[in-house]
Parts: sequence; structure tokens; C-alpha cells
Amino acid sequence: MKTHKYAFWIAFVISAVLFFTPISVGGSDGFGMDKIVHAGTFFALTFLSLKAFPNKKPHAVVLLFVYMFATEFIQGRYLPLRHFDWYDISFDTIGLVLGILVYLILNVLFVENEQQA
Repeated sequence: MKTHKYAFWIAFVISAVLFFTPISVGGSDGFGMDKIVHAGTFFALTFLSLKAFPNKKPHAVVLLFVYMFATEFIQGRYLPLRHFDWYDISFDTIGLVLGILVYLILNVLFVENEQQA
């Protein structure tokens, strides 16, 4: 369990560096490699948060939604070369939902395997 917490916080710090570094990531034309990064980042953050904080799952998901919007707001308002992008939020949401689904599927599979053993 402690390993999951460390992994979550490491992923969170990496995401903050990625999201808050004032670099140009292209226009807001919709789809690009940065969208894969957004989805992958929120997939990892969601999955790891659900593993790391099993008694606070709803709180973790709500806080990740807040983080999702906060990153875009900060990018749009305070970071040079960055901008608010609804496509980023869309791909963040896709990653978050996939993280929840994969967590639930793996949880069901492992619980069933433990019960059969």
C-alpha cells in the first residue's frame, strides 16, 4: 500500500512539472501527442490514487477533477506559451474514466481469483 502512495505522489509531481512548465506545446487544434500525454497522465493518476487511497476513492476522483481544471486554468491565466484548452480537459477526462474502469476490472479479476484459490 505504501508503494502505491509513493508511486501516486511521484506521478503527481511529474504531472505538475509537465503541466506547469512554460513551454509551447502547439496550438489548440484538437489532437496531438500532448493529448495522449494528458490522457495517459490522468489514467495513471486515477489508477494510482484508487490503489493508494482505497478508503477515499470518491475524494480522490473529485480532487483529480479539481486538479484537471486547475491545471488548465493556471496554464491559460499564468503561464506564457500555454493556454486553456477544452480538448485537454476532454482527454484528461478520458484518462480518468479509463483509470477507473481498469481499476474496477482488475479489482474484480483479482477478487474473483482470490476467492477461487
